[in-house]
Amino acid sequence: SISELVTAIEKSAVENRVILIATSLEQAQKMHKRNDALMISVNIRNEQEYNQFMNSSLPLDRLIAFTGTKLSDPELYKKINQQGLKCILGTLGNLDRNAIKTDFEPFRSYIDMGVDVLATDMPLKALKHVGHLKTN
Repeated sequence: SISELVTAIEKSAVENRVILIATSLEQAQKMHKRNDALMISVNIRNEQEYNQFMNSSLPLDRLIAFTGTKLSDPELYKKINQQGLKCILGTLGNLDRNAIKTDFEPFRSYIDMGVDVLATDMPLKALKHVGHLKTN
């Protein structure tokens, strides 16, 4: 349960080193209610999910936007960044396979679009090619 998970995090004193993954607004709200200091990754893969979280009572400084494992509309990344949220793009699977064919050039474009974290199955290879880049 969420309560048991948060209790274990608190007992281990790792609140500032974990990010909880919420699969719904309701779950994110329960996590935040249980401990309002925890960071929560929330699904913001489209305009509807963006609006849902922007209209919720959750504080934006505790949220990280997971935009899925497919590219979203570039405007979505821009909106998320304008709210001060960090973005995670899951490149696992097809996006990783396509990137490796071109020395990870697509990863550079994802970063330029506003992606802050690339969740990849090939972190060392990706770091070699794009690790020197900084986001705004």
